[in-house]
Amino acid sequence: MGKSSKVFVGMDVHKESIEVTLAEVGGAVSRLGQIGGDRASLLKMVRRQQSRGGELVFVYEAGPCGFWIHREITGLGLACMVVSPALVPRRAGDHVKTDRRDSERLASLARAGELDAIHVPDIR
Repeated sequence: MGKSSKVFVGMDVHKESIEVTLAEVGGAVSRLGQIGGDRASLLKMVRRQQSRGGELVFVYEAGPCGFWIHREITGLGLACMVVSPALVPRRAGDHVKTDRRDSERLASLARAGELDAIHVPDIR
């Protein structure tokens, strides 16, 4: 990955784990793997991706795990999109849902510009 490249990082988030996929602009979609669902694991993955250079854009679906991931990533000065699961385009007949497929789909759709971020509320 070059310094001028842009990488979309799709994350399928669960309480105990996060499935991560990378999609470079003009490049391939590659599975990074599964990390723990805790702050330390997330920050370790983010630091590794930052060390590779390039612009990073993280994306994940809003869900019961809340917005702490968005706050952690944007607190580091990086871009993070939270999208509504209901607004993620799906192909007709695509009923198989796995963590890997979901993270790949998010990374690919973000790279294609087909996702709109939702508003993340402030902590009160």
